[in-house]
Amino acid sequence: MSASGDEAREALTARRDALAARAVARQLALRPELGERLDAAGRDRLAADAAQHLLYLAEAAAHDAPELFREYVAWARERQAAEDPGGVPLAEQLAALGDVLAAASLVPRHPLLSACLEASDEALSKQELSPSWIDPGARHAGLARAYLDALLAMQRRRALQRVIEAVEAGTPIPEIYLEVLQPVQREVGRLWQRNEISVAVEHYCTAATQMLMAQLYPHVIEHGASGPVVVTSGVGVELHEVGIRMVSDLLEIDGWQSLYLGSNVPVSDVVAAVAEHRAALLALSVTLPLHVTEVATAIAKVRAHPACEQIGILVGGPPFLASPSLWKRVGADGTAPDAAIAVEAAQRWKAPPR
Repeated sequence: MSASGDEAREALTARRDALAARAVARQLALRPELGERLDAAGRDRLAADAAQHLLYLAEAAAHDAPELFREYVAWARERQAAEDPGGVPLAEQLAALGDVLAAASLVPRHPLLSACLEASDEALSKQELSPSWIDPGARHAGLARAYLDALLAMQRRRALQRVIEAVEAGTPIPEIYLEVLQPVQREVGRLWQRNEISVAVEHYCTAATQMLMAQLYPHVIEHGASGPVVVTSGVGVELHEVGIRMVSDLLEIDGWQSLYLGSNVPVSDVVAAVAEHRAALLALSVTLPLHVTEVATAIAKVRAHPACEQIGILVGGPPFLASPSLWKRVGADGTAPDAAIAVEAAQRWKAPPR
């Protein structure tokens, strides 16, 4: 995090509520009919939206990563199109926010904010919706589609049985993880974003995949693991842990001794685990851009521990897909766009146990 980015983040977060209220007032001034159409609850929702925009803008500026705000705006645009097509257009919301930041002298004082707002224009101009994550031409597309369809029909037993039968028939676990579970989980997220499924259904699908991975774990450990130790963990107050668990299992299949800590683990406990078990590698995952600063903080604390000086650190998750050089800014040694490449990248630190 640069000094200028940190200053921009602090400036926005310290005045977030006031700036959000001014943005709503600006929108109402530009469109008086909104004041007649929106009741108090509607105005509150508009203010809450503005406050959320500011949070993501602040985090993108903090790491000099306009791409993070662009991807957030693309997500918000698609979500609004599906959930509230008659609402106040996102473009109008961001334009009002930009006016307010300029009037408060925040944009000229912090050029990073201007860069982030300009990056959002690209996302707003896109017309097409995000495509399905399940490629019909992929090797296991049929199994992935059958698994997803069964989950969406709330037929968990049928869904899990299809995959278990494929494993028993000889399909390797890495193929199941990378070509079935990974695209299905991404597709579930896309369907929720487009408001085609509810949060309840999204949670149901994710819980089923976690249950399936637990049932498949005996096939993971049968490979044995005598190599170096890797600690894997999610970062931030979120419950998205399927991705990092896949990385953990695949590393174990590759011979690593994997210590999977789950998500929402205190940084101090991550550092303690790395130091106690003399890990050669730490793999961290984050889903929301709002938690990128926590990744940087965790890495700094690991680096500061005398027992962790030589450890390698890999990071992954949507924010690092959106901003390819972000891993350098948080102090990591590398990143991976998916679980397969994470295993490849880990070879750099794979050596006899210390």
